[in-house]
Amino acid sequence: MAEIYGADLEMDLGDAAIIVEGGDITTQALTVTENGTYTAPAGKAYSPVTVNVPHGGDEYPPDYTVREAIRVSNLVNTRPNSNVFRILVLSDAHIDKTNAQWVTSAKHAGQAASIIRRALDIDCCMHLGDSTAGSSTTTYDVGVEEIGMMRNNLSDAFGELPQFWTVGNHDNLNYSSAAALGDHTMLYAEQIYPMIGALSTGTVDSQNQYGGYCYQDFTSKKIRVICLNSVEVRADSGSKSQWISGRQCQWLADRLYEVGSKSDAAQWGVIVCAHHPVDWMTFRVSQIFKAYLNGLSVSLPYDGVTITKNFSGANNAKLICQLHGHVHNYLSGKVHAIGYANNAPVDEGEMDYWRLAIPNVCFGRNNEYGRNSQTESNGLEFGETTTYYKTADSGADTAFCVVTIDLANGVIYADHYGLTAGYDRVINYVSSSYTVTIGNVGKATVNAPAFVAEGGSLTATVSVPSGYTIDSVTVTMGGNVVSGAYSGGTISIASVTGDVVITAVTSGYTNLIDTIGYTDGKRLSTSTGNLSDGTGYTTSGIIDLSDFVDKGEAVVIRTSGVDMRQSSHSLSSWAYYRPDGTFVGGGYLTAGEISSFGTAAFDSNGNMTLTIPADSPVLTAAGNRPKLRIAGHGAGANWIVTVNEPIE
Repeated sequence: MAEIYGADLEMDLGDAAIIVEGGDITTQALTVTENGTYTAPAGKAYSPVTVNVPHGGDEYPPDYTVREAIRVSNLVNTRPNSNVFRILVLSDAHIDKTNAQWVTSAKHAGQAASIIRRALDIDCCMHLGDSTAGSSTTTYDVGVEEIGMMRNNLSDAFGELPQFWTVGNHDNLNYSSAAALGDHTMLYAEQIYPMIGALSTGTVDSQNQYGGYCYQDFTSKKIRVICLNSVEVRADSGSKSQWISGRQCQWLADRLYEVGSKSDAAQWGVIVCAHHPVDWMTFRVSQIFKAYLNGLSVSLPYDGVTITKNFSGANNAKLICQLHGHVHNYLSGKVHAIGYANNAPVDEGEMDYWRLAIPNVCFGRNNEYGRNSQTESNGLEFGETTTYYKTADSGADTAFCVVTIDLANGVIYADHYGLTAGYDRVINYVSSSYTVTIGNVGKATVNAPAFVAEGGSLTATVSVPSGYTIDSVTVTMGGNVVSGAYSGGTISIASVTGDVVITAVTSGYTNLIDTIGYTDGKRLSTSTGNLSDGTGYTTSGIIDLSDFVDKGEAVVIRTSGVDMRQSSHSLSSWAYYRPDGTFVGGGYLTAGEISSFGTAAFDSNGNMTLTIPADSPVLTAAGNRPKLRIAGHGAGANWIVTVNEPIE
């Protein structure tokens, strides 16, 4: 049983065990038993990971949430795993108690995050602000409650890991009308710090204890995380929703100088997080980063103080990236230095310093800045051309990221939870490196870094699913074949001097019968979906089609070794079921179109190709998420069944 964290937040968490199979877990059929245990079909072998799935009361994470969390965990595990710094990071839930879907998406994000942090080695967690929708109608009591709801959602996921919480511009109820606030004011720094900033595990500014900003060193990884508060609004500062004080700016300069002047500073990296991009609004912090990057002095009169620091010889730690929320998309780019002339912002161009947007947990408000046909701040565009909308009742109903920083090769992997609601990003944050491209590798999985530092070594692994073989692997570097680079499932290059391309040839197929099983002497009842006696017939185990529903893909089922023709054997049939096993419908396997199902074709031996279009009612009907069985004439021991794979 997992420990219950944040009991003071009145959480009621329990556990349900989920057993995770190595490899491509998304093909498993996961169901929930009465005691909340997730299991998979009989006869499957499980290894090597067991995690716990938290739930509140009797409410368990939906099947699709579990599946997507496992998919993301699998993907992250293909990234480099040594000398890395890994962050579980969420932002912008915008919980609105009047919108059930927004509340649900935020809850699912917390449940998925709990699964992921148990499956991976996470160094720290981040929530980058805007827990509440904080609209004009949000009352004081509701806003405070909604902030607490997001704390509750993430309490188990973040647990006792190092963590950083920032305030968003909606969290302080700056947008609430006077009528909504009643006898209350907006939440100033002194009030909101106990709700959000106090959850961070870093060291705060002793001169500004409620500032909501902090830092923490991860000495074994040689990483400093600096958590800024871009909504640092004091009661004496006026009604501002987006602001970084002069004191915080000086504190930032001091912390950068401190890490940049360490005796081993060249081995250190700095990660910054905040709700807003650091080149947003009238923030002065981009000028501090500019001075640090160039080893210059900074002297900035601002907010009643003059921010001063000389970074000459004290800028040896690498600025890796800034992670931020607010923009509700997946935008990545270089931070701009924003100067000021006559108190007006001036874009001084990009710096060698990356910022990555973390997508919004919220179901709505996706990529608003990309849809408003104008720039957002300081003449910069913070929207994307493509908007990735979310889908209810699926693994795309919310979004967040697992960020893996490959410290050896200078690569950032930002892998997203959310299926079609976004995309993964790979960014090289150092200039002296070469790309590693995975070309056509058939059914092989190649685990390799996306970039390798110039002169650095490359180690990659090549594997295939059960039933497949690796026929050949070709590795080129700088356009030339590297002889002997591949041997026994491993690619090794001692010194990389050019871009690397990896290709492979594989053969084979995955026979579902090996995992789902079969029952000889039984046929399917097309009216009940139950198995009945049928001499000479064989019936398959459950073929789970849920993943194809999630991905919006057509399904092609191919068979060999058993005669599936109803014209030759009158009881050859199909049936499909809901996730809980409830029978939905069935019929006989006849050549041509099968009404409301798909199209079947047979060869002279009765081998079948059954095509179920992506828009078939079997796949699209609300709540179906179907499980399929088929029955034909012959012996199950001779049966081959594949999904979306030729039988070769």
